[in-house]
Amino acid sequence: MHEAKRVAWQILSLYLVSVGSILVVLFGIWYAKLIEDLISEYSVKLRQEHRFVILQMEKSRFEPIGKSAKKIAQISNVKFAIFDRTKVYFSNLDLPAQTTFFKLNNANIYNNNTLIYVADINLNSLLLADNQNQSALEILGDVNRLRVLIQGDDISKELGFIRFKVALAMVLSLIFVSLVGYLILKFALKPLEARIRFLNNFIKDTTHEINTPISAILMSVESLERKKNFEEIKALKRVKIAALTLSHLYSDLTFLNFSQAYEAKKDWIFLKNLIKERMEYFKIFLEQKNIDLELVLEDNGKIYANKEQFFKMFDNLVNNAIKYNIKNGHIKIALLEQKLIIADSGCGIAKENLANIFERYSRFNENQGGFGIGLSLVDKICKEHNIKIKVESELKKGTKFILIWKN
Repeated sequence: MHEAKRVAWQILSLYLVSVGSILVVLFGIWYAKLIEDLISEYSVKLRQEHRFVILQMEKSRFEPIGKSAKKIAQISNVKFAIFDRTKVYFSNLDLPAQTTFFKLNNANIYNNNTLIYVADINLNSLLLADNQNQSALEILGDVNRLRVLIQGDDISKELGFIRFKVALAMVLSLIFVSLVGYLILKFALKPLEARIRFLNNFIKDTTHEINTPISAILMSVESLERKKNFEEIKALKRVKIAALTLSHLYSDLTFLNFSQAYEAKKDWIFLKNLIKERMEYFKIFLEQKNIDLELVLEDNGKIYANKEQFFKMFDNLVNNAIKYNIKNGHIKIALLEQKLIIADSGCGIAKENLANIFERYSRFNENQGGFGIGLSLVDKICKEHNIKIKVESELKKGTKFILIWKN
């Protein structure tokens, strides 16, 4: 269930990123259009003021440009400037840094606040050939153009309103698509969640039901062993081995599927005596294949871990060492201060398969049974306890698992 929810959130995140990116592009286009419309609206007034300045200058075309411009400024409230690429002839603008006029060639928003309008003037119709205007006449042509700049209103409030409107619309749209995406995902996953819940309950009930007859079988075998009058002692051992195998499988399945229900309390575990106790459990399996066991256990071997989980991992490694070993084989278990080594003389693992041995349901030996969950469980527990696990293996010579941790 937790895995399904994690995947669901990943799907929702991908949906939101994709839709959000599209919304950013669309709202960016809308924002640019609103700015363009705002400029167009104010440009009408600016063009009218530009036309007024041009008409007034035509009436005073026999006067110097500067003098004519001053008269226009006195009879109107128009803020304007007359300039070419090298010189400003007149300016009553409120804008700073007038030298920046030289590079303007069309309508702009100056400093993100004030709208301006720039257009050329026909020098032939306006300039009087006197000393003041002689320089302008000399530079007539394509190199320098006499131009008029009209200063418009401060539109910072209008710009702020547009930004606020676009930002608000975008936030509301994101909230809306997020809600829609969440509801779609919730309704889409509802049958899946119900199915997962049903399967979890089924597995839980099934594993519980399996455990009951296994316990009964083991109790019966132990009772028969105490009586020592069972004629088919080999058959009894086979029954016990089968029951223990089922018990081990039951334990692995419940841990993998319901690990959140297990207590995760950690404590210091002194491993020497506990490993000896666990090997008593595997004694009957070792005897079945006549496997020689070598224990090299140091007294100071310890780890800070959850006892149940650690020995779940240990049991699976030992179980694999027995299962994939040969008859009359050998197993060595070495315990150092911060290291545990489990080596066998079994069939080994091909090098190309070593990278995949910890994947759930991966199996590389069809001669032995199993579901391929043991090493997946080992890897999971190692990660939870920050244990580094290394595997060394050679076909037909055996496999060595090395566990390293820091206390």
